Amino acid sequence: MGVVHCVDQFGNDKSFVRWLVMVGFSQSDASIMRKFGNMVKNNSDIKKLIKISINEDGTFQGPKEHSEVTKLLHKSGSQMNHEKFKSLVPPKSSDMMYGPVVIGGHNWLKLKAVRITVYLKDEASSKFRFDWRDPEHYAEGTLIPAVNMVDVDCVLSTSAANLKAEIISILEGFGLEKSMIDKARDSKPKLPFNWSAATMQMSSAICDTAYFRYVDWFNYKYTNKHKGATSTTTHTTEISSKSSQAVTPLTPLASGSTEHDSKKPKVSQEKATNLKNTMKKKKKKKKKKKKKKKKAK
Repeated sequence: MGVVHCVDQFGNDKSFVRWLVMVGFSQSDASIMRKFGNMVKNNSDIKKLIKISINEDGTFQGPKEHSEVTKLLHKSGSQMNHEKFKSLVPPKSSDMMYGPVVIGGHNWLKLKAVRITVYLKDEASSKFRFDWRDPEHYAEGTLIPAVNMVDVDCVLSTSAANLKAEIISILEGFGLEKSMIDKARDSKPKLPFNWSAATMQMSSAICDTAYFRYVDWFNYKYTNKHKGATSTTTHTTEISSKSSQAVTPLTPLASGSTEHDSKKPKVSQEKATNLKNTMKKKKKKKKKKKKKKKKAK
């Protein structure tokens, strides 16, 4: 999300959102565009949308139960750490920069394509024309399998120039000094994107993503499954920085309760006794009132 921060001469915040970036990993274009449509419908300030589509080569499936791969990966009985997993990944060659990441004879991830699409709002109609392929408002490029971002760079440069003109207009509206406005006019917005460096970072991130998939698979197959079968306590799922699904079971205590139960606030013996005495007094008062009513009759 790109936010332009502005404060007027009275100290009022005039910030607004000007662009959004959405990344879809193995998502359909229809799903991403539907989300874009909802976002721009509720925010008229947005003028640029950037869609990053990451597509896999095939559909991922974890190793099948009782297969040789599953037996091999569970042979040690414990989950591999990140360093061990990476050490088993074969050295990358020029044709394997984006996978497959094969561990234990199983392919955990292989990228097929990464596309970047840019949409600019049509100022005449104040709308995004998602069905247009007008080069002034639309561009698409690829990072994988090959870097081809010429059209995207061109549209992004146009967008930067439009943003500069808008900022100058805002400065003029605030009534700032002419020297400050002239300085803004003389500035030359540059977008020095290093797309080759971006592809190298993706190549490095592939192994991490493959490891997270392995962790999810291992937890589902063993950690969660087997602990759930031997314990009747409730399980909670927590999101950790290393895995999208790290399961932490509540440990049963000797008494049959759980750690969660042991952390509940306990009522002191003195308070419990006082509460009982108060209840007894209330009962005695009620009995006395009943006796008085009977005598009065």
